Amino acid sequence: PGAEYIYSNTNYNLLAIIVERVSGQSLPEFTRRELFEPLGLTHTGWRDNFTRIVPGRAQAYARAADGWRLDMPNENIYGNSSLLTTVGDLLRWDAAVANGRLGADFLAMRERRGRLSNGFEITYASGVFVRDTPGMRVVEHSGATAGYRADLARYVDAGWSVAVLCNAGNANPAVMGQAVLAIVSGRALPGPNPPDTLGVTVAATRLAALAGRYASARDHSLFRIQPQNGTLRMVGGPPLAMRSDTSFTVGRNTMGWFTLYGGRVGLLTMAAGPDTVAYRPVVDPVTDSLALDEYAGSYRSDEADVTVRIARDGSRLVLRLGPTARLPLDGLYRDGFSGGGNTIVFERDRAGRILGFTVTAGRARNVRFERVDASAARR
Repeated sequence: PGAEYIYSNTNYNLLAIIVERVSGQSLPEFTRRELFEPLGLTHTGWRDNFTRIVPGRAQAYARAADGWRLDMPNENIYGNSSLLTTVGDLLRWDAAVANGRLGADFLAMRERRGRLSNGFEITYASGVFVRDTPGMRVVEHSGATAGYRADLARYVDAGWSVAVLCNAGNANPAVMGQAVLAIVSGRALPGPNPPDTLGVTVAATRLAALAGRYASARDHSLFRIQPQNGTLRMVGGPPLAMRSDTSFTVGRNTMGWFTLYGGRVGLLTMAAGPDTVAYRPVVDPVTDSLALDEYAGSYRSDEADVTVRIARDGSRLVLRLGPTARLPLDGLYRDGFSGGGNTIVFERDRAGRILGFTVTAGRARNVRFERVDASAARR
């Protein structure tokens, strides 16, 4: 516990349940009586019934190939999101927090940044990010649900707060808020220092030996490196500035190094500040259609309470859930596949037989599925 930080919507939903159980009231009723009405937030409330008509509410939209489409959050979950409000009420809320109207200790507690088990202080506090840039402390949080976008930022040293609400899914409210700050205050957030991209010369044969596919030990994602213009480059990413035959830097605060065993890469390690992630070298994905058949079968997760079926559809795998849901899977590396934002990694026994797989998707990691039917399935 405490080894790393991952944002969690679920934890905010659990906090909402705790409030309801302790107070004996629904979260909408509790917050209306204890917060919204006392602070004069007359246009703020929870979306606890998405079918309810709310006068003055803006519809949410998302860009499509042929124009704009409605993109509304048709769900009644609240706590992690679903607060209906206005920019005026957001600024009243921010002023109340900053001026201590919620209690003398609340502001300090809310903006006390978290600390990992290794002692490193992260930028996330209690419901806000607290970032220190040169000459400017920023207390901020953005949000998104369906086609809605929001950002509330207090620029402490500048003495300004900016609230942005958008009903377009392609909007970037944080960038908009920074532009507003520059206009009203004449101050802009200082840009980051350019990264040091200079490096030492490494022999082409060494670069070729370091290039390849690597899988994250944390979330199984694929990290590909290829030689380019006398150095190494992340596929789809920036170049690596080589610092020695086996070490490099990338960007402003990330360093990495290869560990060799018998002249071959056995491990790639990436470190950004105190956060260190190991990557293991992996081989190319299976491309032979018949070889994909060994993955086919039924798999059950007691944790997710669901059974899915893996089948071969021509030259690729598909995951089937029920009679109609169908998710194509693309090979990342041997036994590793991706589809719909999920990373699926199959596990084998010592004899090479497939036992099951794990699914990692964003904030959910290693959800386990056990094989229950090994019979092959095709379209």
